[in-house]
Amino acid sequence: MFVPVPTILDFSQFNQELFEVCNKDAKRNHYVKSVTIESLFQEDQAQMLPLNEVPYEIFLIEPRKADNYAKVTFDNNLYSSSPKYAQENVYIKASSDKVWILNQSYEIIMEHKRLYGNGLQSMKWLPYIDLMSKRPSAIKYTTFYQELPDNWQKYLENRIPRASEKA
Repeated sequence: MFVPVPTILDFSQFNQELFEVCNKDAKRNHYVKSVTIESLFQEDQAQMLPLNEVPYEIFLIEPRKADNYAKVTFDNNLYSSSPKYAQENVYIKASSDKVWILNQSYEIIMEHKRLYGNGLQSMKWLPYIDLMSKRPSAIKYTTFYQELPDNWQKYLENRIPRASEKA
């Protein structure tokens, strides 16, 4: 099931697919014993202790300092938080598939899907909209603006006043 080594882009989806493959595989006979793998597993289950009723969360928490744009680096990737946390100390809470940015009281500021790679960026724009509404000319200098379609950029270019025109 792991040869060749699979490319995993979404752990939840991969685990679901793996579970389905294992369930189908459990119907075959064991390679030495003349019983199904499923029946051997049921025998094992009868001898197992019960699992904890409280789920055990597996994660890493590390302190970080947000940059001037309130972005935080984790595993060579950037994750946005909220403009009010620019240059502030925050915490990163990371699991296999999610990254949370926490404030000093360990409250969630932002949640991201975990990125695997180098130099990738996850940007959630919602907390930045209020800031952009107060400083509309700054929108031209954001990656958000650069990601807009050309016709939207042209439209905004004609609508957003330049600093020299505000007087």
